[in-house]
Amino acid sequence: MTALVMAGTVVIVAKALRRRRLARTLDSVPPAEDHGGIWLPLAVSAAIAFLTAWSFLPLPDWLGAVTVMDRVQPTRTPLALGFACVLLFGALASSRRVYPAWIWALLIGAAVDAGFIAVLAADRIPWDHSQVNAALVFACGLGLGALFAALLHRRTAGPASVTLALVTTVSWGLVNPLMQGTAPLTNDPLSKRLGEVTAGSSNPRVVAFGDFDMTAKVRAAGLQSISGVTLYPDREVLSALMPGQENIWNNYGQYLWRPAGAGEGMKLEPYRGTVRLLHADPCYAELLSVVDPGWVVSDEQLDRECLEELTPTLSVDGQDVHMYKVVRRS
Repeated sequence: MTALVMAGTVVIVAKALRRRRLARTLDSVPPAEDHGGIWLPLAVSAAIAFLTAWSFLPLPDWLGAVTVMDRVQPTRTPLALGFACVLLFGALASSRRVYPAWIWALLIGAAVDAGFIAVLAADRIPWDHSQVNAALVFACGLGLGALFAALLHRRTAGPASVTLALVTTVSWGLVNPLMQGTAPLTNDPLSKRLGEVTAGSSNPRVVAFGDFDMTAKVRAAGLQSISGVTLYPDREVLSALMPGQENIWNNYGQYLWRPAGAGEGMKLEPYRGTVRLLHADPCYAELLSVVDPGWVVSDEQLDRECLEELTPTLSVDGQDVHMYKVVRRS
């Protein structure tokens, strides 16, 4: 799907540029039919309709088998829908510059619909909905929908493109901290030490009891931190680890892990914004069974039966960091 969208986008852009060159040469506006007219938008629209139906409607099994969609989980279709929508906007924007009045009414309706879809999507995310302003979510969806609609008119396409670029850059910047080159890989003592002690292990999973900087350093060492951002622990995993706490699960935020008492289960509590505190015993039987961590790093010393401390203790930015290997004792 990704390859098809990329190829289609390249074709659309190339033909649009060619039409512009012809327009300069002939001093006239090239006909819209030069690159396939309305057929491409119709075909992409049909694909969007089918993907949406596959996601939300109880379609018969034979239809999934014929289209091979039975091999795709409905939760994986939003990515394809996003690519298809971008392709649709590109096709429409490059195929015609003058639209009938009903098209603009349709686009306004689509922008409003984008707001409602944003609210629906937010409602389906397993987090504390009391902390999410539904009106703001609707306004964000409506605004993005309106900006995409504005790309279809020559007078508003430029400002809309700039605004979308700014929104994208700011959104990316809010969730991605600035990095200073490869310093975490080459200079940080924790990353270097973790790389050394785990070199001969086939288990890269690490529990990090500390701040998000510690989590980042674990990942800089080429290991898998199960702390921090938690996109993929699905409902089955979270139900096993934290049963009865569905109202504060947050797979789109971050978890700060804190050591719990020996033998205690895993417990979540709100902290700030979408960040949660997760209290966990690193030797909790369910954690060892479901996640199977191989290592633990902590900003405080831990005395647990399943942990074998690695010496010497590191001093990172003036703070002691303890490292442990998880061992199974019979």
